[in-house]
Amino acid sequence: MEFDYKTLLPELRVETAVKLDYKTLINLCKTSRGAFGEICGRNGFWKEKTYYDFGDLYDIKEFGRNWWDTYQHYRSVFSKEFIGALGADPPDANLIYNTIGVIDERGFLIVDETDERGNTALIEAAIEGYGDIVQFLLEEGANPNLVNRWGDTALMRASTRGHTAIVEMLLNAEADPKTALIRASAQGHTAIVRMLLDAGVDPNLTTANGQTALMEASARGHTDTVEMLLNAEADPNLADRDGDTALMRASTRGHTATVEMLLNAEANPNLATRWGDTALSLASDMGHTAIVRILEAVTGS
Repeated sequence: MEFDYKTLLPELRVETAVKLDYKTLINLCKTSRGAFGEICGRNGFWKEKTYYDFGDLYDIKEFGRNWWDTYQHYRSVFSKEFIGALGADPPDANLIYNTIGVIDERGFLIVDETDERGNTALIEAAIEGYGDIVQFLLEEGANPNLVNRWGDTALMRASTRGHTAIVEMLLNAEADPKTALIRASAQGHTAIVRMLLDAGVDPNLTTANGQTALMEASARGHTDTVEMLLNAEADPNLADRDGDTALMRASTRGHTATVEMLLNAEANPNLATRWGDTALSLASDMGHTAIVRILEAVTGS
């Protein structure tokens, strides 16, 4: 049973609050007013809390002169200890700063605060593959569909990096799956592609430039991903705004097995780009002899 903090005698409140775990403490600071709200705004309390949690690991000179500075210091210390407990080695200060979000002057945890790149804590954790942190932030109400300056979401970045467990967490948290299929396909992360297709993503979804997941997978020769997309009824004859198709991409890069797979799925070898290039001419220009022979056989050239 959860205790009612308001029923505690004033002299016991600080003693009790100091012993609370981080999440419980922050939630009480979020929701409580009166006596507990006053404790959240005391410089001395946050000094005592830092000492209680972390002993004498941190020099008192690092503490601020007011409650807000000390509160921020406690948050920073907690971030570092939280990551350290997971065995993570953050690549830069931004991840440490954003791990648990920013705390405002009332003690509210702002999990969707962004840095100068537009990254939230959730995006940072998703990039680095810190599943425990992702779960923590989602439980705290982080929005999985926020985008950074480049239009990337946490799901897009996790899909690009191949963090399968994190992708599953984000999908369970109702992250928009449409944004990630092309990224996962480009990297050949077949398990993630399967998840996204199962989540109902259209395999023929295009970017603003007309690129598809099949084009990206074909360009890199990810045959398992290409096969999965074709089985999901990806159209091999869709073209981007320049007229490039999946077959042209595979032919240019020399991916013979992918070319054969696309032709078996009725990819049209006679389509041409806006400049008049075909899959055959592109393969010939790049010196991919085996593909030239295959295309000559199907086109009668």
